[in-house]
Amino acid sequence: MIMLKLTNVTKNFNGKKVLNHVHFEFKDGNIYVIRGESGSGKTTLLNIIAGYIHADEGEVERAGDLKIEYLFQDDMLFSNLTVQENLYIKYAVLHPDAAGFEKTAHDVLRSFHIIDLIDRKVSMLSGGEKRRVQLANVFMSNPDIVLMDEPTSKLDAKNRKSILDAITHAFRNKLIIIVSHENDQMPSNSIHLKLVNGSLQYE
Repeated sequence: MIMLKLTNVTKNFNGKKVLNHVHFEFKDGNIYVIRGESGSGKTTLLNIIAGYIHADEGEVERAGDLKIEYLFQDDMLFSNLTVQENLYIKYAVLHPDAAGFEKTAHDVLRSFHIIDLIDRKVSMLSGGEKRRVQLANVFMSNPDIVLMDEPTSKLDAKNRKSILDAITHAFRNKLIIIVSHENDQMPSNSIHLKLVNGSLQYE
């Protein structure tokens, strides 16, 4: 099933065409890895898909009322709060009465193997632990589509593998779109794309 369809998506910045009439169909249950050099337009493409910015031309079509979550390259966590408090903020936005939060939070943290961090402040976590908390935060809304901007950046080889394993396990059967400029290992079942001169194509 086609979850996202990009048609003629074009974006210019300061007279430079960053995205050049991009056409592509993203299908449900697949992991897509988009590579490209820094400044090639990878993050711009994610931001257009997420609706944070608008294309100059073209459109993004979604199949129905889908929930999209975005894993940013930066932590985007409240460092002075605990892991549980960070998850609560996300959960309360989705469920104003906050019913069922404790069970949901514990289940999600267990799935990412960080239940032992539940009462620890984010400022005390390592880079790999913070990334897992980010993933748990994204998972709280049970999204249909997950966009990830450089999910393994600034991590050592061991943590990169751990994070990629967590992504593959926790978000299986979701549409995942990852952008990365690194040539490190990605999930073995991923579909590899590249963004070159504003054009999205298969590697």
